[in-house]
Amino acid sequence: QEGAQQDLVLRGGNLGVDPLHHHAVLGEVGAGETVVLVGVERAAAGGAGADGVGHDDVVFVGVEQEVVAPVVLVDGDAVVDRGFARALAAAGPLHDKAWQTFNDVRNQGENALTRMAAVFSAARAQFINALKHRVGVNVPLANGLCLGREVVRRHGWNALSICEDWEMYALLTLAGERIENVPDARVSAQEARTLAQSSSQRQRWAAGKITVLGQLGPRLLRSRAISPWQKLDVLAELTAPGPVVHAAVAVLLGLVALVVPGTAFLLVLLGVSVLRVMVYAVLGLTRVREPARALLAFAYLPLYAVWRLAVQVSALKMVGAKPWVRTGRHAPQAPVAHR
Repeated sequence: QEGAQQDLVLRGGNLGVDPLHHHAVLGEVGAGETVVLVGVERAAAGGAGADGVGHDDVVFVGVEQEVVAPVVLVDGDAVVDRGFARALAAAGPLHDKAWQTFNDVRNQGENALTRMAAVFSAARAQFINALKHRVGVNVPLANGLCLGREVVRRHGWNALSICEDWEMYALLTLAGERIENVPDARVSAQEARTLAQSSSQRQRWAAGKITVLGQLGPRLLRSRAISPWQKLDVLAELTAPGPVVHAAVAVLLGLVALVVPGTAFLLVLLGVSVLRVMVYAVLGLTRVREPARALLAFAYLPLYAVWRLAVQVSALKMVGAKPWVRTGRHAPQAPVAHR
């Protein structure tokens, strides 16, 4: 998947497919470090049924031998950029920390849904996570996460919920591990292009965050391994419903507050929270392909926001150890060069 780089190499070569359909590619030693690239396609133990329905009794299966290198996890349909290894190597010694790369949208130009997703993805990696990195709090984990060798040895992979990325982020934060941002290392995955495709995915993400918050929230509050600022930030991440739902709820509350006396301060707070979402969206627009067309895609936002609110509410029925439905996929578009 990647040619030789100066400091770190990923070399193609399938090491086999385990029962959960993880695909492992072992990096070879270059001038510097080696990484193990593990492709993850979420499935139930033993495989999901014909209807695509599985359960959360999944286990992490990677490369069988002892971990001697950082491990990068990518979705089964993801594409790793040619500069991925170089960017990871440039971030610094990888072995004793966790890292989150730029989880980009592979099919940005398909329609309004994928263009909006690309904007928020760019805003997250290049601005939100960059700010967290600067102030010294952990960035959330997602597709393209990298676990240093020593982190894997200390903790293994204990995230077994329906949203394992958020659980691993909370577990590592709870343990006082550092998770840093690497926006120049880009991995691109296919974004759902219809609401029907996206529904099961968004439900699982929302329910997964609520589940992790319920399981680990009290422990995060009691932890002596992290600062009060880190506690506040991780709890804010786990309670945040996503930018679109956040803005929609704030607008609805603002409309109610307009007719309730003595709520001026609440209106100001709600307005600031919506402004924050808008600022990050504008910043994200500057980092996507075809920003003008991406801006036009936001004409679809009111309808999408109503749908997302409905999905957020329906996700409550999935909280805990509940069945999940595999996200539908479609034939990928031809790759397009990044800006």
